[in-house]
Amino acid sequence: MVKERYNEHRLGECGSDVHNVQLFTHDCSDKVLSDDEIVDVYMRTYELSDKISVRPCFENHNNMWSEHPGRVEKVAEKVRARGGNHSLT
Repeated sequence: MVKERYNEHRLGECGSDVHNVQLFTHDCSDKVLSDDEIVDVYMRTYELSDKISVRPCFENHNNMWSEHPGRVEKVAEKVRARGGNHSLT
């Protein structure tokens, strides 16, 4: 299970319109996140962000799920299939 902490409400209060999001490869129990778990986080984050007008950008970074280009493409396809907008910085 992936647990997120959301700071978007603070960003909106400060006038920011973009929020950088990082997901590690492993969850808190050291289990590798599945593509579907990552897609679920994307979709929940976008849903929340729409409510407060803060656009999330998921970061491509070392020790993160996104350092594997093949996974990024698969996750992007799944996000788009569910009506989301895949954004990676």
